[in-house]
Amino acid sequence: MLTLKQRPLLITSIILLSGLILALGGCGNKKTTPAATELAPTKTACTLLPQSDAETVLKTTVTAANAPGSSNLTCTYTSTDGKQVVSLLERVSATSGVAGLAYNQSLGNAKTVAGVEPTILYDIGDRAYFAGGLLSQLHILQGSTWLIITTNTGTDDKNLAAAKQLAGLILAKL
Repeated sequence: MLTLKQRPLLITSIILLSGLILALGGCGNKKTTPAATELAPTKTACTLLPQSDAETVLKTTVTAANAPGSSNLTCTYTSTDGKQVVSLLERVSATSGVAGLAYNQSLGNAKTVAGVEPTILYDIGDRAYFAGGLLSQLHILQGSTWLIITTNTGTDDKNLAAAKQLAGLILAKL
Protein backbone atom coordinates (compact mmCIF):
# COMPACT_ATOMS: atom_id res chain seq x y z
CA MET A 1 0.00 0.00 0.00
CA LEU A 2 1.40 3.39 -1.00
CA THR A 3 1.45 6.27 1.43
CA LEU A 4 -0.06 9.62 0.45
CA LYS A 5 3.47 10.96 -0.06
CA GLN A 6 4.45 8.09 -2.41
CA ARG A 7 1.29 8.18 -4.54
CA PRO A 8 1.95 11.52 -6.33
CA LEU A 9 5.43 10.35 -7.36
CA LEU A 10 4.03 7.07 -8.71
CA ILE A 11 1.27 8.89 -10.60
CA THR A 12 3.80 11.38 -12.00
CA SER A 13 6.05 8.55 -13.15
CA ILE A 14 3.13 6.79 -14.85
CA ILE A 15 2.09 10.02 -16.57
CA LEU A 16 5.57 10.68 -17.88
CA LEU A 17 6.08 7.08 -19.00
CA SER A 18 2.76 6.89 -20.84
CA GLY A 19 3.40 10.25 -22.49
CA LEU A 20 6.80 9.07 -23.64
CA ILE A 21 5.40 5.79 -24.98
CA LEU A 22 2.86 7.68 -27.06
CA ALA A 23 5.34 10.38 -28.01
CA LEU A 24 7.84 7.86 -29.29
CA GLY A 25 5.24 6.00 -31.30
CA GLY A 26 4.66 3.00 -29.06
CA CYS A 27 6.85 -0.06 -29.03
CA GLY A 28 7.00 -0.76 -32.77
CA ASN A 29 10.12 -0.41 -34.88
CA LYS A 30 9.56 2.90 -36.65
CA LYS A 31 12.14 4.08 -39.13
CA THR A 32 11.07 7.70 -38.68
CA THR A 33 12.13 9.27 -35.39
CA PRO A 34 10.49 12.68 -34.95
CA ALA A 35 12.18 13.10 -31.58
CA ALA A 36 15.50 13.60 -33.39
CA THR A 37 14.30 16.95 -34.75
CA GLU A 38 12.93 18.43 -31.54
CA LEU A 39 13.82 21.93 -30.43
CA ALA A 40 13.95 23.48 -27.00
CA PRO A 41 10.66 25.22 -26.22
CA THR A 42 10.62 28.99 -25.89
CA LYS A 43 8.50 28.65 -22.74
CA THR A 44 8.86 25.93 -20.12
CA ALA A 45 5.95 23.60 -19.41
CA CYS A 46 5.46 25.17 -15.97
CA THR A 47 5.26 28.62 -17.57
CA LEU A 48 2.45 27.31 -19.78
CA LEU A 49 0.84 25.47 -16.84
CA PRO A 50 1.49 27.49 -13.68
CA GLN A 51 0.36 26.28 -10.28
CA SER A 52 -2.45 28.86 -10.18
CA ASP A 53 -4.03 27.40 -13.35
CA ALA A 54 -3.84 23.87 -11.93
CA GLU A 55 -5.52 25.07 -8.73
CA THR A 56 -8.23 26.89 -10.68
CA VAL A 57 -9.10 23.81 -12.73
CA LEU A 58 -8.86 21.30 -9.88
CA LYS A 59 -10.59 23.69 -7.45
CA THR A 60 -8.13 22.77 -4.72
CA THR A 61 -4.61 23.49 -3.48
CA VAL A 62 -1.88 21.65 -5.38
CA THR A 63 1.82 21.01 -5.00
CA ALA A 64 4.42 20.59 -7.72
CA ALA A 65 5.13 16.89 -8.19
CA ASN A 66 7.68 16.73 -10.99
CA ALA A 67 9.71 13.54 -10.93
CA PRO A 68 13.36 13.93 -9.97
CA GLY A 69 15.44 14.72 -13.04
CA SER A 70 12.44 15.75 -15.13
CA SER A 71 13.10 18.46 -17.66
CA ASN A 72 11.44 21.81 -18.23
CA LEU A 73 9.38 20.04 -20.93
CA THR A 74 7.11 18.57 -18.24
CA CYS A 75 5.12 20.04 -15.41
CA THR A 76 2.98 18.09 -12.93
CA TYR A 77 0.78 19.15 -10.02
CA THR A 78 -0.93 16.96 -7.44
CA SER A 79 -3.77 17.95 -5.12
CA THR A 80 -2.73 18.07 -1.49
CA ASP A 81 -4.87 15.00 -0.76
CA GLY A 82 -3.07 13.10 -3.55
CA LYS A 83 -6.29 12.22 -5.38
CA GLN A 84 -6.05 14.55 -8.39
CA VAL A 85 -3.19 15.14 -10.84
CA VAL A 86 -2.66 17.37 -13.86
CA SER A 87 0.40 17.29 -16.05
CA LEU A 88 1.74 18.91 -19.21
CA LEU A 89 4.31 17.45 -21.58
CA GLU A 90 5.46 19.92 -24.24
CA ARG A 91 7.28 18.91 -27.43
CA VAL A 92 8.45 21.47 -29.98
CA SER A 93 9.57 20.23 -33.40
CA ALA A 94 11.63 21.94 -36.09
CA THR A 95 8.57 22.19 -38.35
CA SER A 96 4.83 21.67 -38.15
CA GLY A 97 5.27 18.72 -40.54
CA VAL A 98 7.60 16.93 -38.13
CA ALA A 99 5.27 17.68 -35.22
CA GLY A 100 2.36 16.34 -37.28
CA LEU A 101 4.23 13.12 -37.97
CA ALA A 102 4.86 12.54 -34.25
CA TYR A 103 1.24 13.42 -33.46
CA ASN A 104 -0.03 10.97 -36.12
CA GLN A 105 2.17 8.17 -34.76
CA SER A 106 0.81 8.83 -31.30
CA LEU A 107 -2.78 8.85 -32.54
CA GLY A 108 -2.15 5.56 -34.34
CA ASN A 109 -1.01 3.95 -31.08
CA ALA A 110 -3.53 5.59 -28.75
CA LYS A 111 -6.12 2.80 -28.72
CA THR A 112 -3.49 0.15 -27.96
CA VAL A 113 -1.97 2.15 -25.11
CA ALA A 114 -5.17 3.65 -23.64
CA GLY A 115 -7.35 0.58 -24.10
CA VAL A 116 -10.15 2.67 -25.67
CA GLU A 117 -10.73 4.37 -29.01
CA PRO A 118 -9.45 7.98 -28.97
CA THR A 119 -11.94 10.80 -29.48
CA ILE A 120 -11.05 13.33 -32.19
CA LEU A 121 -11.75 16.92 -31.08
CA TYR A 122 -12.30 19.68 -33.61
CA ASP A 123 -12.47 22.73 -31.34
CA ILE A 124 -8.95 22.76 -29.87
CA GLY A 125 -5.70 23.77 -31.57
CA ASP A 126 -4.90 22.74 -35.14
CA ARG A 127 -5.71 19.10 -34.33
CA ALA A 128 -6.55 17.32 -31.10
CA TYR A 129 -7.68 14.02 -29.64
CA PHE A 130 -8.49 12.68 -26.21
CA ALA A 131 -7.23 9.23 -25.17
CA GLY A 132 -9.27 8.25 -22.14
CA GLY A 133 -9.17 4.85 -20.51
CA LEU A 134 -5.77 4.10 -19.02
CA LEU A 135 -4.26 7.43 -20.14
CA SER A 136 -6.70 10.32 -19.73
CA GLN A 137 -4.59 12.46 -22.05
CA LEU A 138 -5.55 15.34 -24.32
CA HIS A 139 -3.11 15.61 -27.25
CA ILE A 140 -3.02 18.96 -29.04
CA LEU A 141 -1.09 19.87 -32.16
CA GLN A 142 -0.61 23.63 -32.52
CA GLY A 143 1.80 24.52 -35.31
CA SER A 144 5.11 22.86 -34.49
CA THR A 145 4.16 22.37 -30.83
CA TRP A 146 2.60 19.17 -29.54
CA LEU A 147 1.07 19.35 -26.07
CA ILE A 148 0.01 16.36 -23.98
CA ILE A 149 -2.22 17.28 -21.05
CA THR A 150 -2.81 14.43 -18.62
CA THR A 151 -5.57 14.65 -16.05
CA ASN A 152 -6.56 12.34 -13.22
CA THR A 153 -9.66 13.90 -11.70
CA GLY A 154 -12.17 11.05 -11.79
CA THR A 155 -14.11 9.75 -14.79
CA ASP A 156 -13.12 10.17 -18.45
CA ASP A 157 -15.78 12.90 -18.77
CA LYS A 158 -14.32 14.83 -15.82
CA ASN A 159 -10.79 14.29 -17.09
CA LEU A 160 -11.71 15.57 -20.56
CA ALA A 161 -13.48 18.62 -19.13
CA ALA A 162 -10.47 19.48 -16.94
CA ALA A 163 -8.05 18.90 -19.84
CA LYS A 164 -10.08 21.15 -22.16
CA GLN A 165 -10.16 23.90 -19.55
CA LEU A 166 -6.39 23.63 -19.10
CA ALA A 167 -5.93 23.59 -22.89
CA GLY A 168 -7.67 26.94 -23.20
CA LEU A 169 -5.39 28.46 -20.56
CA ILE A 170 -2.23 26.89 -22.04
CA LEU A 171 -2.93 27.71 -25.69
CA ALA A 172 -3.51 31.36 -24.77
CA LYS A 173 0.13 31.47 -23.58
CA LEU A 174 1.74 30.00 -26.71
